[in-house]
Amino acid sequence: MINLKLLTIITITLLAFTQEFSGSIQNIELKKINKAFEENDASGLSDYFHDAVQISLPNINSTVSKSQAKRIIEQFFNDYSCTEISVVKSDNISEGIWFSIINYHSDSIKFNIYYRVQTINERHFIRGIQILEI
Repeated sequence: MINLKLLTIITITLLAFTQEFSGSIQNIELKKINKAFEENDASGLSDYFHDAVQISLPNINSTVSKSQAKRIIEQFFNDYSCTEISVVKSDNISEGIWFSIINYHSDSIKFNIYYRVQTINERHFIRGIQILEI
C-alpha cells in the first residue's frame, strides 16, 4: 500500500516543478520578444503575432491581421529606431496569459510599450501591443 503522505509530497513537488518550468519557458519567450523590440526586428517580432493582433499607437487603434501588424511595427521602427530599452515589469495575468511593459527610447522620443502574450497549444502569441509616448 502506498503511503498517502508520500504520494501527497510527490504530487506537490511535481506541481511546483511544473509551474517553475512553465514560468521559465515564458520568461525566455518574453526575453526574445524584448530583444526583437530592442533590435527593431519587426520580422522576428511578427513570428510571435497571433492571426489577429490588437494594435494601439498614437494614430492607430485597431485589431489587425498578422501581416498588417508587421507593417505597422516596421513603420514604427523606421520612424523611431531604438537607442535604449528597459523592462519595467513582466508578470502573469492569468493561466497562459502574460504581459510585459518596456521603456523604449528612440533618439528624440520615449515610449512605454505594453504587450500581452497568450499561450495557445504550447505556442506563445502576441495578442496585443500598446505604444504610448511618455
